[in-house]
This record gives sequence, structure tokens and C-alpha cells, in this order.
Amino acid sequence: MIDENDNIKKIADIIFGTRLKLLSENLNSYVHGNSRLKTLSNDLKVNGEYKDSIHKEIIKDIKEITDFFVSTLFAINPILYRSSDYLDYLELGYTPDEKLFYTLAPFIQNYIDTNLKSYKGLVELLRTLTELKIE
Repeated sequence: MIDENDNIKKIADIIFGTRLKLLSENLNSYVHGNSRLKTLSNDLKVNGEYKDSIHKEIIKDIKEITDFFVSTLFAINPILYRSSDYLDYLELGYTPDEKLFYTLAPFIQNYIDTNLKSYKGLVELLRTLTELKIE
């Protein structure tokens, strides 16, 4: 799927870089239980230092996958991230300001500020994929 869409490929390159193949292998190992040591990392008898490194790796993988998913939706259907203010005005019988149509949902802007701005070039790419106003 990543190779079929140029924008999604760009997002993957920014977020994962060269780690994509390794991440894919790690996820396969988690799913199929191929990595016994990683599975045992929840066992209290396993070395604490090793266990901490495994947990940090898993958390990093999950964070990058979540960031990729959120970013990919901009490439597929950015309107999902629009604020509901525009529709709220219409439902109440008011004429909304045209600018509201392009307003990003506050929780998405918060997610971008908190998580996605750490990836060099990602926010700039997302801005090119949507007419929504990303700060």
C-alpha cells in the first residue's frame, strides 16, 4: 500500500526513514510470537535493563505507527480532521463564516503540535495535502 501512493510513501519516509523494514519484521515477530525474549519481557525474572530496552522499543514502534496512521489520513481524506464548527452553525440555522470550513479540529492541531512537528518536513507536507489550516 505504501508504494502505491506517492504521498503516503513520503510520509512513511519521513516518519520511519530506513526503519520501515525493521519495523515490519518486529511487528511480524510480535504477532507470531517469534521473538520469545520480547514476549518474556513482561516476566519479572527477566533482566530489568533488557526489559526496559524492549519496552522502549515497543513504545517507539507504536508511537511511529500511530503518527503514520494520523498523517496518512491527511493523504487519504483530510476532511475527517475538519472542525465540526462549520456544520454546527448550519445545523443551528446560522450562516457560518467561510473560514470555518477550513478550520482544523482542535484535538488534531494539538496532536500535530505534540507529536508530528518533531518529524522534519512532515507538517509542511501535510499542509500541501489539504486546504485545512494547519498551524
